[in-house]
Amino acid sequence: MAVFEKISPIILFSYFILLGLILTTFPQKSVEKVDWSKPIKECWSYNSKEGEIALLASDNKNIFIKSGLKIVALNQNGKTIWQTEIPNRVKNASLIGSMLVLTVQTDTGKHNILQLDKVTGLVNSIKDLPNHENNTSSKVLLKSNFPIPLSISSNPSIEANTNGKYYFEFNYKDNLKIVGTKSKTVAILDRKTNKFKNQINSSGLPIRGLVNYDSDTLLIGTDGGFVKSFKLPTLTQNWSVKLGGGVQSIYKLKDAYLVNSKDNFQYLLESNSGNLIWRERLSGRVLDTIIKNNYSFNLVVGDERISILELKEGKIVNYLVTSKKDDFIKSMKVIDEKLFLIYSNSLFVYSGKCKRAG
Repeated sequence: MAVFEKISPIILFSYFILLGLILTTFPQKSVEKVDWSKPIKECWSYNSKEGEIALLASDNKNIFIKSGLKIVALNQNGKTIWQTEIPNRVKNASLIGSMLVLTVQTDTGKHNILQLDKVTGLVNSIKDLPNHENNTSSKVLLKSNFPIPLSISSNPSIEANTNGKYYFEFNYKDNLKIVGTKSKTVAILDRKTNKFKNQINSSGLPIRGLVNYDSDTLLIGTDGGFVKSFKLPTLTQNWSVKLGGGVQSIYKLKDAYLVNSKDNFQYLLESNSGNLIWRERLSGRVLDTIIKNNYSFNLVVGDERISILELKEGKIVNYLVTSKKDDFIKSMKVIDEKLFLIYSNSLFVYSGKCKRAG
């Protein structure tokens, strides 16, 4: 701990980010893929007596969750390995080497970095992380806790913030910011001066946005159902397509974009042209979508089932009927071929291949 005390928190935090990025480039232990069109069963569940549950991170051996004021490590069969009480609000989490690194917010509003040994749960703390809230790129990286293949990236579009100034906001290059405004425009601003450098009409409220940094492309979705692709930083339009309803979310795949629309359809659009590859009707409006390998897992309003759609053909191949009926699903994750459903005070895990805790 003495070594860390001599290092600036900003430098140390940057080190964590860089180290995390380096570590994620190494291949992880392969997990046998599940055919999600075949029968799915409940593997195990975890019920919290301490309060709300949040899924923090995972490696090939363990799952790390927040349960009330505790951080809990579970093995792949759902058995508790250790638990450590953390009295602060956890903002972000990432596995870096042998550490579970948490960014937490204290009662006074300050941000600390906590390092937990992922084997024992023992804590080391680095205090007072300045300007963390303004470091957007750091927040994005620290939220990339789960092994996601680069070919199909589960990076959803930023959702509309109707209480804020913009519908979406992205940092771009060294000094630029891309925003979707409530005046039906998309603009590029200088991050330091906040002055407009470029602006175009979006033909509707740009309520969803996604930046494909690999191809310097901006995707927007409007309340009127338009999906538009723009070249960055010129904002030259590449293509525009009209869907049957307002755009709910946009996801980047390898050579395509998956779009959820308020007409209850899921669309797959070719990334270079916007041409429709397929569309599939779901049972209702989508609340959440998770993409893993060649499937999308969809939580739909008014449906107790999870719709599992095969992405190549665009067909629903299975429905997961959930075990818990008396609570709403807060979020979903797919980790190591297991589907995690997170409720307020419980966690349920499903797969086609799993062992129950025992």
